[in-house]
Amino acid sequence: MKVGKVAQIRLSPADCMSCVDVAQRVGALMPGMSFAIVVKIALASLLESARQAGAVNRRDGFEYSEVMAQFEESNFSARGRKLQITELVNKQEIAPQPVIPETPERGRRRRRWQELKFMYDADPENHPLPIPGTPEFAEWDVLCQEFAS
Repeated sequence: MKVGKVAQIRLSPADCMSCVDVAQRVGALMPGMSFAIVVKIALASLLESARQAGAVNRRDGFEYSEVMAQFEESNFSARGRKLQITELVNKQEIAPQPVIPETPERGRRRRRWQELKFMYDADPENHPLPIPGTPEFAEWDVLCQEFAS
């Protein structure tokens, strides 16, 4: 059993469908999976996206007791079959994957690289590759190192 809290929440129909969409997007949707696990995967993926975007702090876990002390313990009864399925899914170590793979700043840089690449490839006579040592070459070189594969 993993460390953490159990939270029982009611989701709107739109949020339910979005959770399924997120689980499908990260490739974690499996037949027989409970909806609670789908919500767990969607939340973990979206939180990882927020951490990567810098919207949420990445914590070490040492503050857990302090942060969670404000919430009172709830005592829920165990449900055997659901716990078995949950344990099976947890044993597979499904790592949360970001749904939003890049920050807005990186997206702008990627679009700029695509724009320059298209310009240089489409019309080499009017738009030759930049000359080394120029600011244009410095920008092109940095973008190529980041995005060319």
